[in-house]
Amino acid sequence: MKFNRFALALIEDLIDNRPPVTAILDRITEPAAQGKVAFYPCNRCSNDLLKLLKQHAPECLVNIAGCFDQSPDAFTEAGIDLYPLDQLPQVASSLAAIIVTSNVFHARESEAITRLVGPAVPMVKVSGVELELAGLDPKQLIADIRKVLDLLADEKSRAVYLLAWLARLLNDENLTQLFANDQDQNLVLAEGAVSYKGYRLNNLPVDIIRELAVDIYSLGSVAAVGGDTVLDIGAFKGDTAIYFADLVGSSGRVFSFEPVQANFTDLVLNVRQNGLDDIVVPVNKGCGRSPGRLRIATAPQGSPWAFLSEERGVEDIDVTTVDEFVAAEHLERVDFIKLDVEGVELDAIIGAKKTIETFRPKMAVSLYHNLVDLTELPLMLHSMAAYNLYVRCKMAGPWSIFLYCEPR
Repeated sequence: MKFNRFALALIEDLIDNRPPVTAILDRITEPAAQGKVAFYPCNRCSNDLLKLLKQHAPECLVNIAGCFDQSPDAFTEAGIDLYPLDQLPQVASSLAAIIVTSNVFHARESEAITRLVGPAVPMVKVSGVELELAGLDPKQLIADIRKVLDLLADEKSRAVYLLAWLARLLNDENLTQLFANDQDQNLVLAEGAVSYKGYRLNNLPVDIIRELAVDIYSLGSVAAVGGDTVLDIGAFKGDTAIYFADLVGSSGRVFSFEPVQANFTDLVLNVRQNGLDDIVVPVNKGCGRSPGRLRIATAPQGSPWAFLSEERGVEDIDVTTVDEFVAAEHLERVDFIKLDVEGVELDAIIGAKKTIETFRPKMAVSLYHNLVDLTELPLMLHSMAAYNLYVRCKMAGPWSIFLYCEPR
């Protein structure tokens, strides 16, 4: 296809000409040499940038006015002051720049700052994609992208895959509007309780409700069916537990893994209030490449974005491996694995190697947490079992791009 050739050439050019870490940091240190700078918001990207500045340009730290965020649960790198976002207008006129960070696309954050303080204060925009890309070998990355394209099972997968790369490398969230779902657009959304197929779910954020509505964890025959045994890894507050319980029915089993205690409490509540205890088994553990204890960063009330962080962690969690769990539970079948674990999908897959090789389960795996997930995860799964690999994105925005694995 002409589009594929054009898109791949542009992707390769953008990767070859990516800015190095030093150039990214220069965009911050230059205004910091002229006066105070502030960071917004307190996300993973801003914390990673602050950590890099401590290592490579500690002299500029005295001119960091702080990190601003609207969330009461926000946290920042040690030694950096944290302020509520509504205080930013009070100091904006004294700033040399506002450092606007995002994990993927920064248009929404930039627009929020313009609405809050106007256009007078210069903005420096940095994305987590830029930071991650700066640390990768461009030749190897391009070679891996080409390998994945050759493995994908249909033209739609290749087009979606290339668009996902272009959107990230161009930092253009508008490209993802191609993935907007009409059903999603017509939803009446509200935080909190929601009804799904007659089930009641409590304490769900709007984006999670959207995922249920667009059937994000199934694609054609890559779906859980009656009687299946499902490993629901990254169960959050029970939305996917109920989704899969509805599909497998009373003759199936769903093992739902959620390590964050606040989320796990809601998971158990949502399962119990819907009378699904005989189908769903909540497991208060994460899944990784080896068993043990790890520290994660999350909000006290739980969130869908908890991530591993020994330096900034606020909660210790228990971790098992899929292979260890399957052996301990004496499972004789694993029919479906859903994997959405905030950036540690590769570790979870490595810890599931024997299970994948033995049972060749259908799989739905998120590809959006790390840039390298787009290459590493398809290549790793291809090496473990014979699968037809499909890529789809069922919602606009940076999230929801999934790899669907159909056993051959």
